[in-house]
Amino acid sequence: MKNKIKRMVSVLLLVVCALSFSAQAAVYESKEFRKTEASLSATSSTLYLDFYVKTNTINSQLGIKSIKLYDVTTGSNKIYAGPMSSGIEYQDSCAVPATKGHRYYANVTFYADGYTKQIKTNTITF
Repeated sequence: MKNKIKRMVSVLLLVVCALSFSAQAAVYESKEFRKTEASLSATSSTLYLDFYVKTNTINSQLGIKSIKLYDVTTGSNKIYAGPMSSGIEYQDSCAVPATKGHRYYANVTFYADGYTKQIKTNTITF
């Protein structure tokens, strides 16, 4: 009788643990990027990265994890940290160091609470 009760309790605990892990995985897997946009633009004195990101859930950290800026003219690249916020969506613009007369594009890595997505921008002459 005692062995039967121990076995039932063990099975019950195993089921409870499995269900809690499944519920956590389902919540974690449900996050997705709804929209990610990034483009380079310029004024006479500054190169800008304009961006928009939207997810399906609220995030404590949402924004750009990194900007890998490619200088097509020289063949070099540099990596910069991007701005972060929180919420479901975030739209902003940030200045990126650049040399006048050079052509650029960027690979932008968006970040939302552990999830990332990378997109390539347009190419622009600054």
